[in-house]
Amino acid sequence: MKIFKTTDEIAIKIDDVTVIVSPLNYEQKVEIQEFMLLAAKGDTEGIKAGMTGARLAVKYAVKRVENVTNVDGTEYKVKLKNGVLSDETVNELCNCEITDKLYIVSCQLLVSIPKQFIDPVTKLPMKGVSFSKNLKRAKKKK
Repeated sequence: MKIFKTTDEIAIKIDDVTVIVSPLNYEQKVEIQEFMLLAAKGDTEGIKAGMTGARLAVKYAVKRVENVTNVDGTEYKVKLKNGVLSDETVNELCNCEITDKLYIVSCQLLVSIPKQFIDPVTKLPMKGVSFSKNLKRAKKKK
């Protein structure tokens, strides 16, 4: 069994983009789960709560993206504030081709780091989503 620290960086390939995530901490999981429980209602407020929870999961989990460019062809870089994505960056990432998969991957980090990511509709492994072999442990502070 592997245990992941919240400072670890895990590379996940989503189609042709590499997304670097870190495991969520307890407080982040609780905050996101509050929205996800409201989402179970399925009404308009529930849908809004589900989107908010998914947005928070992306905000807290994602640390970097690779192989993403701006419209002008320059390399896209995420902006972090206090170790989490800025609201501006979350909005930008939620307007790209992999947004649906990014939401699902980030939300599945609520429980743990899964062995594979499962499509919530088909219940099968997600197509185009896999772990990269790059795991980086945070360096200990002296």
